[in-house]
Amino acid sequence: MQQHAKPALGYNIKMRLKIFSLFELNRALREVIEAGLPDEYPVIAEIASIRTDQKGHCYLELIERDENTIIARMSGTIWSYNYRIISRQFMSVTGLPLSKGMKILLNAGISFHERYGLSLNIQDIDPSYTLGEMAKKRQEILERLTREDLINKNMELDFPILPLSIAVISSPGAAGYDDFMNHIKNNPYGYNFNTELFQAIMQGENAEASIIGAFEKCRERHYLFDLIVIIRGGGGEADLHCFDSYKIGKLIAEMPLPVISGIGHQRDRTVVDEVAHTSVKTPTAAAGLIIQAVREFHLRVREYETRLIRSSGEILENNRFKLHTLSAEMDKLVTRCLAMEDVKLNHMKQALSYCRKLLHYQREKIDRLRDMTHALVKNSTKENLFALDYLQDLIKKHFKSYMQNHKNLLTNRQTNIGHLNPANVLKRGYSITYRDNMLVKDIQNVSPGDIIKTVLYRGTIRSNITEVKEDGEEKTTDI
Repeated sequence: MQQHAKPALGYNIKMRLKIFSLFELNRALREVIEAGLPDEYPVIAEIASIRTDQKGHCYLELIERDENTIIARMSGTIWSYNYRIISRQFMSVTGLPLSKGMKILLNAGISFHERYGLSLNIQDIDPSYTLGEMAKKRQEILERLTREDLINKNMELDFPILPLSIAVISSPGAAGYDDFMNHIKNNPYGYNFNTELFQAIMQGENAEASIIGAFEKCRERHYLFDLIVIIRGGGGEADLHCFDSYKIGKLIAEMPLPVISGIGHQRDRTVVDEVAHTSVKTPTAAAGLIIQAVREFHLRVREYETRLIRSSGEILENNRFKLHTLSAEMDKLVTRCLAMEDVKLNHMKQALSYCRKLLHYQREKIDRLRDMTHALVKNSTKENLFALDYLQDLIKKHFKSYMQNHKNLLTNRQTNIGHLNPANVLKRGYSITYRDNMLVKDIQNVSPGDIIKTVLYRGTIRSNITEVKEDGEEKTTDI
């Protein structure tokens, strides 16, 4: 039996169903959607991209994420007559334009176009929702930095006592940067600051990456600077969202130098403000803070200089007085020593004069004996020679004995004179006492309450008299 081939699947569908063209199918879908979803719906979505055309129409790509995965995507349109109203209202409330990365709550109808497909026809956007999402995102970043112990890390760095070398992160030529530099260079105290600009884009989609790059360059050369200043180069509050960044906040927290934030504003503080060492409202205020720190250091140095001069003067005056007193005491001591040496010298002169007279007398006596000897030699006979020899020996013995006795006498007198030297007297345990630089020889010269100075062989003692005894009696006084 002959078998027939089965008809193709497409042939069977074609026999049972009407065949649609793509346009017909899309038009059918459009009719179904318009009939089934005729109303407007509130929708939460994230802006993946946004652009406007020459006619003022705004086109958005909307997405929804599950963590980092995109789970839904749809395009949206705001016609020009609506976009002018919506964008103005959004800017007024949030201070920001509609931009990529924002989460928005929109009110839109669902439309389907045969050529462009499914899209949302956006009629309104609630700015308060976006404002809350921005605050929520900022709070989540701050909580994460807190969990990672980074929120106060930069604040814990010591502020430099003399911040003269400054790294500046800003946009060149902008009003804020010019204000900062003008205030720094023309400070009223004439301080010389060394500044270096690390250029960065401070607003827009590329701002975050540009600011991170500038901070990384600063970190590579941190040893050249005392601190880092980040300031906005002009612009409004609409440009602040780039500073609510976890990456920038983490980078600032881990900087080895204190960071001053000069991007301040009157509303909420950004993440950068929270993690920076110090946050101020304006670039001018940042410059003023740095100038004031140098001023305080300068004033401290001047105060220390004044104290040092005053203390040095007091020390010099005290030492000058001590030196004057010591000089006066030295003069008195030298005068006393010279007087004692004069006495000793006079004694020696007297002894020498006596010796000279004695020597002269002995010389005359020897001359007489010599004359007598010569006379005896001339007139003597042989029987007298023996007597003469005896007499000569007797004279020699007598003269030798006489000279030895007087030599001993001179030696004893020299020894006695040495014993009279005050230094030797002090050395033997005696002392010399003065009151008001007058020698005390009698207890009548002192009274209880007097201050006396006692000179010893080694050193001087100052004493306060508490009692005086005379012939077994006491004179006392209370001290």
